[in-house]
Amino acid sequence: MSTQNCPNKLFANRCRTEFRSFSEVCLASPLYQEAIAKIKLPEGFVVTIDPWPYGGPDPDEVAPRYLQGLCFARDTKSGNNDSNHYGYPLPIIPVMEINTQKVVRIDKLATGGKEDGLKYDTHSPNVLDHCVPSEYMPELLSEPLRKDIKPLNVIQPEGPSFKVSGGPLIEWQKWRFRLGFTPREGAILHDVRYDGRSVFYRLSLSEMTVPYGDPRPPFHRKQAFDFGDGGAGRAANNLSLGCDCLGVIKYFDAIMADPDGSPLVSKNVVCLHEQDNGVGWKHTNYRTQRAVVTRSRELVLQFIITLGEPFLLF
Repeated sequence: MSTQNCPNKLFANRCRTEFRSFSEVCLASPLYQEAIAKIKLPEGFVVTIDPWPYGGPDPDEVAPRYLQGLCFARDTKSGNNDSNHYGYPLPIIPVMEINTQKVVRIDKLATGGKEDGLKYDTHSPNVLDHCVPSEYMPELLSEPLRKDIKPLNVIQPEGPSFKVSGGPLIEWQKWRFRLGFTPREGAILHDVRYDGRSVFYRLSLSEMTVPYGDPRPPFHRKQAFDFGDGGAGRAANNLSLGCDCLGVIKYFDAIMADPDGSPLVSKNVVCLHEQDNGVGWKHTNYRTQRAVVTRSRELVLQFIITLGEPFLLF
């Protein structure tokens, strides 16, 4: 495994106001304070809360607008703010009513960890005893990264084979289409044509969700609809050469809006590039021993979102 340090600014400006206030409301809530006081954390650990959409209400529940929070502990002993807190889950979920900005209840979790049962309140007060670190930042890994990887440079001395003009209109070989971008869907392709023939009028990803596969409440609500609940375009990363894209790259910006409606430029949220995809076909004439090889080339239009899921690309 090798890694690149790729700074990203997406969270600084795109964290929604409702999510941003959730942790503050929880910390001030007597319900939350009472629940967290029953948990014993080792020295050096602090609580972190990940706001999540509430999902659908229970069958007999008439729910106003709720947010739920998945709680974890983060090890601060390394002094690294990027230490992975997901390796230390805590067995409570605070639920906040958005309109009143109050925590209305604390849901319990069936942990199922080592020495814990699959029912509620089976964990010991020392809730992290069965947890082990699961770091991913290079400087925090217990094993060193491989060092036998040499630089891989993708060069195109004559430039790329695609052409970008106003609109933006993208042309590559016999393909022709226009690129759009929305806060919900991210990258969108319009009027996709091949050799003049219409193939798609509009092409986009409409939704993404990950069912975590545990029907026990409240785990059944741990299934965000990432586009509809969070917005793929709002969570799009600022792409970097050498990290997200290789070769001769064309970047595209997008215009978003802050919660107050002010325009916000999201830099480099889409990148366009070509990549080699190996041998398409090869044939050798056994009489003359002459070989003919055709290599496969792909056009990649890419955007990456961080919503708990790794990435999406066209």
